[in-house]
Amino acid sequence: MKPKKNLYTIKDARVISCLGGITGPIQHPTEMKPEDVITLVRNGFTVFQHNPHNLREKVKVTRNNFNTIAFKTSQVDGYLARALNRELRNEAKKVSAPEPKKESKENKKEKSKEEAPKIEKPVNSDFETQS
Repeated sequence: MKPKKNLYTIKDARVISCLGGITGPIQHPTEMKPEDVITLVRNGFTVFQHNPHNLREKVKVTRNNFNTIAFKTSQVDGYLARALNRELRNEAKKVSAPEPKKESKENKKEKSKEEAPKIEKPVNSDFETQS
């Protein structure tokens, strides 16, 4: 039987020797062995365990609560929460103010012609000098 792996994030920005010498922080929930997490907590790292069904739900890992962390959200609840969030985002998009109507290219050309100042063509008499 495989050892149980949970999802963890690490907030400290320093070298993590027990994970092969990588540099933290680890911001995305990552699977880790329990032995590695215990070592991290003992070395003073700030470690959070995430609910695999709702990654936003997390608990700070300490020496006292390492073995007792239990999340209330089940897999079904996680699916329902994500579906509800999706619906709320879609409703927020629908409620937004209507966009101004876009003018067609022809209307824009006509307006620009009307607004542009008319320039008169020069006549030969304009260039004659008075003597």
